Amino acid sequence: SPYGFTRIFEQAWQLRGMNQLLIDMTDNKKFVHELFRRITDIQKIRWAGFLNKVGKYVDVVRVGDDIAMQSGLLMSPGM
Repeated sequence: SPYGFTRIFEQAWQLRGMNQLLIDMTDNKKFVHELFRRITDIQKIRWAGFLNKVGKYVDVVRVGDDIAMQSGLLMSPGM
């Protein structure tokens, strides 16, 4: 994605593989929480740098992620 901004879930499954990440989310929740935390921390630093340069010209920024298929969510809302 432009400027190195990636989505948290997307980055996690690119690092772990989709199947392994979904397994990790049930079998290794502590690991997944830390993985998501670190990805989030990196993204916050990237956004801060970006907004320091263009913030006075921007009213809204949007961050999204892809956690569903055409038939529904990849995981339960509680997950």
